[in-house]
Amino acid sequence: MANKKDLQEAQNYSRARLITAFTSGMPDGKELTPRKGLMPVAVSIGLTAVMVLISVFYGIISPGLPSDWGNNKLIVGKDTASRFVSVDGVLHPVINTTSARLLIPASEYRVITVDDKELEGIPVGSSVGIVGAPDILPNRSRLASRHMVSCLADDQGATASVVTDDPSAWRKAGDAQATLVNVDGTGYLIIDGTRHRLPKDPSTRDAVLRILGVGQLALDRAPKASVQWLDLFAGGSDLGTMSIPGAGDDIEVDGRTYVVGTLIADPSNDSTMYVVLKDGTLAPLSGLALDMYQLNDEGAQPPVTMTPQEQQQAGFRNASASVVPDDWPTRKLTALSAPRGGMCVALDTAVENGEAGKDDPSAGIHLVTFADPATAPKPSDSGVSVQNASGALLRAVPTPGATSGTLYVVDGTGVAYPVPDDDTETLKRLGFQTGDVTEIPRAWINVFRTGVSLSSKDASLQISAQNDAVRNDDEQTGDKQTGAEQTGGDARHGNGSGRSTAPGGEGEGSDAARDSGDGGSAGD
Repeated sequence: MANKKDLQEAQNYSRARLITAFTSGMPDGKELTPRKGLMPVAVSIGLTAVMVLISVFYGIISPGLPSDWGNNKLIVGKDTASRFVSVDGVLHPVINTTSARLLIPASEYRVITVDDKELEGIPVGSSVGIVGAPDILPNRSRLASRHMVSCLADDQGATASVVTDDPSAWRKAGDAQATLVNVDGTGYLIIDGTRHRLPKDPSTRDAVLRILGVGQLALDRAPKASVQWLDLFAGGSDLGTMSIPGAGDDIEVDGRTYVVGTLIADPSNDSTMYVVLKDGTLAPLSGLALDMYQLNDEGAQPPVTMTPQEQQQAGFRNASASVVPDDWPTRKLTALSAPRGGMCVALDTAVENGEAGKDDPSAGIHLVTFADPATAPKPSDSGVSVQNASGALLRAVPTPGATSGTLYVVDGTGVAYPVPDDDTETLKRLGFQTGDVTEIPRAWINVFRTGVSLSSKDASLQISAQNDAVRNDDEQTGDKQTGAEQTGGDARHGNGSGRSTAPGGEGEGSDAARDSGDGGSAGD
C-alpha cells in the first residue's frame, strides 16, 4: 500500500507533465494562436448604431409637436391632410392655406407636419378662413406682369386676354394706323392707344372717315366690342364736325361787325385758314381739322379773303389757345386689319409705370395685332390666361401716376383677388414685398374675374358666421328684387340706387359708357 511519500511524488510527477505539456507545444510542432473576443463587441456596436439611425429617421418622418406649437402655427395632419391654425393651445380648422397665412404674422409662420395621433386630445375650436380664397398663391420669383393683352376673340365682342412677359407674338400698330369698332351701335375709331368716338349720324360719320383717309371702314362691317374692352384704351376727343362756341353770333372788332365762326382766307397761304372766335381773335385751321370744320354749317359758308395787313387793320389778334383738340390726327390714316381673333390692345406696364406714364394716359397702351391667330390669347374659364400659370401682383390706379388704388393678387387661373389691407405686413403674410407691385390703369383690372377679398379680418371669421352673412345678403337681395317687381320701373335692371354698374366704372359707369350716353356732340 502506497504511503504518503509515494502519493506526494506521484502528484509532483503529474504536475511536471502538465507543465511540460503547456510549455512544449503540440507534438508535431504547430502552435495554435488564441482568438481575441472583439467580434461580439463590433456586432454589438453596429446593431446599436442601426437602432439609433432608425430612431432618428422615424423622428424625421413622424415628428412630434414642438414646444412652441400652441400659437401661430399651421399644423397639418400627415395622414388626413387636415389643416389647423393654433391659437392659445386650441386647434382651429382652416379651409385654405391663404387664410392661414393671413392669420399668422409673417415672422412666426411655420408649417408643422405631424402624425394625426399626435393631435389626439388637443382641443379643437371653430373653423375659420375665407371661403373661396385660393389654396396656392403665386411665387414672387415667378410673377408675370410686364405685358397684358386683351383681344376681340370673335365678331360679337367676346374677349380673350393674357398676362405675359414675352411680347414677341404680336406687332404694334403704327401711330397713323386705325381700326373701327362697333360698341352698341356707336362707332369708335382707335388710333394707337386712344379711342375716339365718331358722330352718330351715319352720313357725318362716314364723311369723317373719308377725311381721315379710312373711307373703306364702315360701322356695319366693323367688329363688335364691349364697353369693357373699349375702356382699356385711353379716352380721346370726339372726332367729328368741330363746333366753335358762339358760332353765328355777331361781334364787334374795332367798330366793325363780324360773325363768330367765319373763316378768314389768307391769299398768301392756301393751306391755312383762320376762324373768328367770340372774343374777336383768330384761330388757325389747317389740314384735317379744317376739312372737318367745313362739314358743319358755319364752316360750309364761303370764307372771307383778307391779307395779313387787312387782318391787322381790322384789329384781329391771335387766339391764345388752339381750337383743335391736341389728340386729333394731323395726317391721313391707314386702316389696320387683322385676322379674326387677332385685333388686340396691349399694355406695357414698364412704360405705364415710368416717367412717361405720369402725364400721358395712353402711355404704354397700344393697338396690336397677331398675324397668326393661333398665337393669340384663347378664351378661358376666367377670361384670362397667365404665363406659365404663375400670377401677378397688381395695383389698379384711377389716373396715371396715382399712388393709391386697390391691390389685387392674380393667381395662376387668372382670378384677381382684392387685398383691402395692402400694408407691408399683409404683403409679407401673402409672401410678397412692396417692390413686387405693378401699377395698371383701373380699367385693366376688369379684364380679370374678381375673387373674394383677402384680409386678416375676414380670415379670422368663423365659417358659420360667413355663411350667415352670405345668407343674409341673399335674403336682402331677394327682398329688393321683390320690391322692384312690385313697383316696376327701371329698378329691375339696376342695383337699387339708379347708378350704372357697367364694367370699368365701379358703380358709376365706365368712361366709354358715359361717352356713349348721348352719341357725342361731334357730328350731332
